[in-house]
Amino acid sequence: GVFDCVYEAFVVMDSDGDDYVTRADVKRTLARMSVVGASVDQVMRESKVSKEGRIHWIDFARQFKWHTLGSGKEMQVLYAAIKQQRSACLNKFEVWRTGRGITGG
Repeated sequence: GVFDCVYEAFVVMDSDGDDYVTRADVKRTLARMSVVGASVDQVMRESKVSKEGRIHWIDFARQFKWHTLGSGKEMQVLYAAIKQQRSACLNKFEVWRTGRGITGG
């Protein structure tokens, strides 16, 4: 897969970097990934969605993990480290998706 951990997937999905994803973020990312068999409605239905219609990173990680997450503190440290590498995550995704990285800043 394109992502080594669920945190990378979340960082790519979180378009404004506010630690939440919205229905629009999920829809955009799934479309860019050409995901078959998963729908925006399914992701939103299976997630802990706030009254504002957003999914927090920790709830996303717990719901969609494919690896061991560790303790809450370990999760926070790893997520923070990956979030600091946002541009590298976005570039990795673009290379996977298009065969080319992101040009420019």
